[in-house]
Amino acid sequence: MKKLLARYFRKKGIDNKRSLLLTNMFIQDWNVCSESLFKKIWALLKGFRPTRIQQYGLTKDNFKDYLSDVDYFRLHPINNHFAFWVNDKITLKYMLPNSIKVGNAEMQLMPQYYLYIENDGHFSYLLDAPNDIAKDINFLYNLLLQKKVLAMKPSNGAGGVGFVKLSYSDDNIYWNEEIISQSELTNRLCLLNGYIVTEYFYQHQQLKKVWPTSENTLRIVAIKNIDDKYDGGKIDVISSYVRFGAKVSKGVCNMAAGGLNLAFDFNTGKYGEFMNRHKRFCEDDNIRFIAHPDTNESLVGQSLPHIEKVQAAVYALCNHLSSLEYFGIDIIVGDNDVKVLEVNTLPGLDSMQILDGPLFKNPIAAKFFAKKLSKKG
Repeated sequence: MKKLLARYFRKKGIDNKRSLLLTNMFIQDWNVCSESLFKKIWALLKGFRPTRIQQYGLTKDNFKDYLSDVDYFRLHPINNHFAFWVNDKITLKYMLPNSIKVGNAEMQLMPQYYLYIENDGHFSYLLDAPNDIAKDINFLYNLLLQKKVLAMKPSNGAGGVGFVKLSYSDDNIYWNEEIISQSELTNRLCLLNGYIVTEYFYQHQQLKKVWPTSENTLRIVAIKNIDDKYDGGKIDVISSYVRFGAKVSKGVCNMAAGGLNLAFDFNTGKYGEFMNRHKRFCEDDNIRFIAHPDTNESLVGQSLPHIEKVQAAVYALCNHLSSLEYFGIDIIVGDNDVKVLEVNTLPGLDSMQILDGPLFKNPIAAKFFAKKLSKKG
């Protein structure tokens, strides 16, 4: 089945790498979807993963309102050669300005970047590496003693895979929640390839209350305005939501790992009415939750803090990277500030259409994706 699906997707115009990714998604969905064999085959032939039947309420009358998974994947790469600006986290850090002006104040756009760990644990020191720490085998350990908490993640990673919260407390080193020795830390560094070490930015107390043991990030999906090719790259936000971790997601907030998503209005910051979760992490057919299932905390009726700073960060980034046509921006909100964590050129499709409705019912999104699909034939 796997080879047949991959071949089918390649014939639809999806490249080899993403045809395999989409194949794995379809097989994973096939095994957890409770719909009939007939309905699952129908969804496949229409280009949708089987679980979309329940997630979207997909029927023969409304399926054309939704952008299908197959069409979404065959559009890649939407940003063409400009994608390299943001697909690598180090490149993004060096591409963006260090700070932007918000009113009379300066906003630091991204966390500090200290170190890049290459093959076999080789160190490359990045622009925010402290000058008062010796650049030797103990650099990371001494940096940890100074900062107390660090974030480590693959420079080209996705989905939260490989993220490490490295912390020092009560004379102990913690690799996520595991206590390790200094020698074990050195041994593990030698196994890393393509990891960055950055500032660990603490989330706002409002978001921490919902889920405290992972950093709950915003995902904001934007489209470049295509009405006027001389306007300099103004953007329209078509989706915005908060991603929360959960017990099963083990330190990350990604939906693919078992996290939950909650929409918020990008203009006002007001939260939506429910969280959504992928079917394979639910005990029954219920994929929508008023409150977080592990903490029973709800944000319904409340608003996202620092929405003005979130807006400023998004517009500043979009203005600076104006050649990008379509992308998802990941932001973390702190008690006093916000930081851009990364930019994705093919953000997840499901939460956009579950939380904000079908893309072809959104006039801006419909115009953009219809034009892109027409070029693919």
